[in-house]
Amino acid sequence: MKRAVVAVCRLLLGLIFVVAAVGKLAKPKQFMNDMGEYRMLPEYILPWAAAMMPMVEMVTGLVLLVGVPFALFRGKRPVAGIWFTSAAWMAAGMLVMFIIALSWVILQDASMSLARTCRSSTRARWTGGWWAGTS
Repeated sequence: MKRAVVAVCRLLLGLIFVVAAVGKLAKPKQFMNDMGEYRMLPEYILPWAAAMMPMVEMVTGLVLLVGVPFALFRGKRPVAGIWFTSAAWMAAGMLVMFIIALSWVILQDASMSLARTCRSSTRARWTGGWWAGTS
């Protein structure tokens, strides 16, 4: 039962990474612009990161997919077993980085929304908004 769960997880995660990589490789400029919107990387690193990330995702996803039969029928560990373990760790690392990036965007958007709200409420107070005259 445990081997089946591991195999299904490898299959799903491998497919997710391959599909994500194909989408990014199909439109590299758009992906680079999307990465730039996160504002986490300096401009000079952005093209390199945008070029490497889909390739790393593709290799990781393919190695995870190749490892599915070995997860089901595990006798002696093949020499390629280190690749399967490494791909699993790479996938975990990329998912953690993705969660950090999403958290960064959510926090930035929340602070930007708060700043916009403060600016608009101050502007409304000074330009005769609905609460103008209240202190």
